[in-house]
Amino acid sequence: MRALVGGALGVLVCICACSDNGSAPGDSGVVAPGDDAQVNPGDDAKAVPDDNYIDTHMHLNVGKGPMKNPSGAAQALLALMDANGVEKSVIVVVPSHTQSPSADLQEAADGVAAGNGRLFLAAGGATLSSFLQEVEPATVTDETKANFSTQAEALITEKGAIAFGEMISFHLCMSSTHSYQVALANHPLYKVLSDIAAKHGVPIDLHMEATETVQDTPENLKTACAENPDELPASVPPLEELLAHNRKTKIVWQHVGWDNLGNMTPTLVKRLLGDHANLYVSMRVEDRPKQIESSEDMPNRIVGKDGKITTAWLDVINQYSDRVLIGSDEFVAPAGNDVKFPTSFVSTWSILSQLSAEVAKKVGHDNAASVYNLK
Repeated sequence: MRALVGGALGVLVCICACSDNGSAPGDSGVVAPGDDAQVNPGDDAKAVPDDNYIDTHMHLNVGKGPMKNPSGAAQALLALMDANGVEKSVIVVVPSHTQSPSADLQEAADGVAAGNGRLFLAAGGATLSSFLQEVEPATVTDETKANFSTQAEALITEKGAIAFGEMISFHLCMSSTHSYQVALANHPLYKVLSDIAAKHGVPIDLHMEATETVQDTPENLKTACAENPDELPASVPPLEELLAHNRKTKIVWQHVGWDNLGNMTPTLVKRLLGDHANLYVSMRVEDRPKQIESSEDMPNRIVGKDGKITTAWLDVINQYSDRVLIGSDEFVAPAGNDVKFPTSFVSTWSILSQLSAEVAKKVGHDNAASVYNLK
C-alpha cells in the first residue's frame, strides 16, 4: 500500500487543458446566478489508498527549449501517483501552439515511454483536434475523411494510443496566451473518429463546455480573453448526435465538476447518462474556488464549502456508478521546474474516501480499466 500525503512530495504541477508553453494559468469557472458557492476541500485532503487506481486524464509539462525533459515529467508524475495511491494514468495530448502538433504528440509519447509501464497514451488532441478545427463541416469530402482516417488509425496502430484524446470540441479562452477552439461534436470528422474508435474498441476523451442552447458569453470571459466571441454555440445537442451515431463508441466527457459557464449541472449530467448508455463522465475537483476575472464562486463543483461531495453529485455518482471515472486533469512538470499553478490531483482523488467501498472501487479503478482496456 502506498503512503498518502496531502501534497505531492515537492512535485510541481499545473492544471487544465493547457501547459506553460503557450497556455493560460488562469483557467477557472463562470457561475450562473443562484449557484451555491464552493471551495476546495482543504490542505488535509487525502486520496483513498489503493494500489490499483487509474487516473484517466493527466498531462505532462515537459518544459521549454533545451530544458525539455519528458522523462523528468514522467518521474514526477509517478511520485505524485505513489503519494496518492494511484497505479496508472492516461496521458492526454493537447496543442501547445508553440510547436507542431506532431512535436507535442512525440513529447507526450516520450514521457509515456519513461513511465515504467504505468503511463498510457491517449492521442489526437494535438493532431486530430487541429485537423478538425481547420475544416468546416460543410467542406468535408471523401478525400478529407480518408486523410483524417489515416492519421487517426496511425495513432492506434503505430503510436500505441489506447484512446483518442484530449479531443477538443468546445474550449473557452481564459487569458491572452490561451485560445478559443470549437469543433462541435456532430462535425462529420467526429463521426468518422467515432467509427474508428468503435472498430478498435478505444474511447474518445472529450473536452467540451456545456451549453444546451446558443447563449451570450459572460462578461468576465470576454474580459479574460478577446478571442471569446460575443455568442457561444450550443454544444450539448451535437454531443447527443455523436453519441447516437455509433452506440458502440464509448465517449468520456472529461472535467465534469469544472464548469466555466454554470450549465454543467448534476441534473444535465444525470439526464445525459440516462439517455445515452455509451456516455461516461470523468470527474475533477480543482483547487480554485473562484471564477476567472471574477470574485464569484465557481458553479457545480463536486464538493461544497465543507469539502464534502454535494448531495446532487453524490446522487449522480451512486446512480451511475458504472459510468463515472476520475480524471484529475493536472499538468505535472519535472522536479525543480519553477511553474506554479493551482492543482487538482489530490483533491479529485480525495472524493473517493466519501464513497462506499464498492462505488469507490468502480469509480477509481473498475470503470477505467474496462473503458480504457487497462486490466
